Amino acid sequence: IGTRTISFLAKEFNKPLYVCSSSLKFDPLTVFGYEEVIEQRNPIEVWNKTFKNLEIKNPAFDRTPMKNIKGIITELGVWKPEKFVNFMKKSARKSNLGI
Repeated sequence: IGTRTISFLAKEFNKPLYVCSSSLKFDPLTVFGYEEVIEQRNPIEVWNKTFKNLEIKNPAFDRTPMKNIKGIITELGVWKPEKFVNFMKKSARKSNLGI
């Protein structure tokens, strides 16, 4: 994870941010208003010791504001975020209709 933090830094310094991802990682339910549940992985991946008053979190990914992203690079090409979301919405509708 870390794209969210990098997106804030890029915005602060007026630099364009492009993210790279497989289109398969995009959850089409999020375009219909469902919030993606962030998977919490085993804390041992971060630190293999335990302490009484220390909780280690190990999220699998973070949420990056679309407004901070200039483009999304996928195996389907380079997309403006809004166009990618619209494409994925159409793809999700087609697959829900069995087309």
